[in-house]
Amino acid sequence: MNPSPASEATPTSAAGVWQIALPTGMRAGPVNSYLIEDETLTLVDAGLNTPESLSALTAGIRSTGRRLEDIELLLLTHGHPDHIGAAARISMISGARVAAHALLAPVLENLGESARAENAYRVRLMEIHGVEADAIEAFLRHRRRLHDREAPVHVDQRLVDGDRVSLGTRSLRVMFRPGHSWVDTVFVDEIQQAMWVGDHVLPGITTTAVAARPLDGNHDVRTRPSALRAYVESLKATAAQPLDWVFPGHGDPFQGHRDVIERRLEALEPRTQSVLGHLRKGGPLTARQIAKAIWPRRDDAVYLTLSVVLGHLDLLKDRGLATEVGRRDLIRFATVDLAGAARRS
Repeated sequence: MNPSPASEATPTSAAGVWQIALPTGMRAGPVNSYLIEDETLTLVDAGLNTPESLSALTAGIRSTGRRLEDIELLLLTHGHPDHIGAAARISMISGARVAAHALLAPVLENLGESARAENAYRVRLMEIHGVEADAIEAFLRHRRRLHDREAPVHVDQRLVDGDRVSLGTRSLRVMFRPGHSWVDTVFVDEIQQAMWVGDHVLPGITTTAVAARPLDGNHDVRTRPSALRAYVESLKATAAQPLDWVFPGHGDPFQGHRDVIERRLEALEPRTQSVLGHLRKGGPLTARQIAKAIWPRRDDAVYLTLSVVLGHLDLLKDRGLATEVGRRDLIRFATVDLAGAARRS
């Protein structure tokens, strides 16, 4: 069971910044929304569009002496339902302007159509990587429940990497950090050296580089870009940033971001070697077969485990250690030496 979020906001190390934990009922636990008190009263991330989440947010803001109706600006870090679900409700109640990355804006404004396109992409990706029909149907049921907890919202301010968002005495630098999603955006107070990161890097939780529909118009699942490759580059960029505090989307604010990121990057190699070991032992294999071998009891997370395996297969292909084999409608992977032997025979 996830712990129940507190009904009061928690002051953080940064002056005028409050952490409000909102219920999700999800494995990652409560999601954080952050209230920033300045000339423009600002909220970072919105939580789910559920009565429980909105009630917790209302109570949390009230505990600071403010009201939900007072919010003037809502910043969104990325497009997952637990971060954007209630954005439309908050904007409607308060009249707040909504700001998000320019790539995310059309997704949020056409959420139903975007969700259908994303689901179709993920289903096709699962099919060609060997996921069973019943597991795909279970995945779609889960996705429909999530879509019920989000609503489309108009984006008033479309942000790009390098923009500055002025809140009054505080100015936030916009930085693009794709990987967990293709629109991950972090906001940096360079004076206080504080960063709001959404799910880009989390304390005590391994952020998944999710294989998702690219936003560049290339929706062929066979030529998907590597989310893990992008995530590694984003983590390295964040590690280079001087920071005193990081405000994550889940868990408590933390210091020592370089150590957290170094551990995260170091943890990639054992998983890469595990995937390679399964290929050497039993290949050619589908990504789904590898995922089931590593996580035999995680059918509740079929898409996440598939995403993890595909990311590490991408790293192995980059090193020339693995390659794709098989038919167009079902992709298998093998070590390069095994694939070469199969061709010679």
